[in-house]
Amino acid sequence: MTDSEELDRTVRQAAAERAAEGGMEAAPESFEVRYQFEGSVPGAEVFVASCPKQPVGSFTVTGLAVRGGEVLTGPQAALTKAFELWASEGSSPDPTKVAQVANALYGAAHRNLVALDDDSLERVREGVAGEQAQRVHLPRMIEIKGRPGVELWWRAATGVSRVRFYLDDRGVVATDQVGAADAGGAD
Repeated sequence: MTDSEELDRTVRQAAAERAAEGGMEAAPESFEVRYQFEGSVPGAEVFVASCPKQPVGSFTVTGLAVRGGEVLTGPQAALTKAFELWASEGSSPDPTKVAQVANALYGAAHRNLVALDDDSLERVREGVAGEQAQRVHLPRMIEIKGRPGVELWWRAATGVSRVRFYLDDRGVVATDQVGAADAGGAD
């Protein structure tokens, strides 16, 4: 078995276990696996595992597969590990990559539109009234209490929000999401 086949097998098994936690029975081989943002997280792959053939609809699991076998399917644990891997490189990660990974792990079920480039920035701003739209910006790295994080803007079914993903004092990813109307002093 190649490394790629072993990674797929491990991810499918983890996805089936996550589905079982949610009350769905699905065999590992019933999951289709896609890897996203290749090279965004050193030593790991962001994945989406979908099981489209369920009696009550499809089931999707997102996560982070670390080379060597560890597969994290909870968004908090997966993004925490990604921050650890970025820190192991000794430099600050590209905020756009961090935003893509965070959205894949936390926002996949909601299909959020993230402001990642000029085009998507304008499309996110369309959901914000008046001068508030100018506060919406591209992803940027931030520090909260001396710990790294990323601040991004996304447009979801519930509206536009500023979202911060950062490491808390325990070294675990925390989130802070504020609607555009309430994010007045975000800059």
